[in-house]
Amino acid sequence: MIIQTALDDFLVDQQIRGNSRKTLEYYRLSVGFYVRFMGDSASTQAITLDSLKRYYLTLCDRPISTVTRQTYIRALRAFLTWCYRQEYIPVNLSEKFRLPKAKRKAIDVLTDDEVRRLLSCFNP
Repeated sequence: MIIQTALDDFLVDQQIRGNSRKTLEYYRLSVGFYVRFMGDSASTQAITLDSLKRYYLTLCDRPISTVTRQTYIRALRAFLTWCYRQEYIPVNLSEKFRLPKAKRKAIDVLTDDEVRRLLSCFNP
């Protein structure tokens, strides 16, 4: 089966399951990036752990956050699980293709002195 056709079927299945338009658009966009990476006419048999790793590395080259990368991979893993259950791919690649860790932004907290100065601005 062609990957694009599998994605179209996946989206229909998600719609039947009652997912919202926003969720469907999330899957269409996120998984669509992988479909374009592989080529619209590529077969689902071309989906391998190696191609998934190469795709992830291309995401790392894009100016997006680690959280966004993780979001794209999460959608792709849902698609891979569905493909495996539909027997479009022979191995459940989502089990082998784990989510990368997302960097957490460090929150700059106020010092005790800064809190005192801030509170001193108020007149009770």
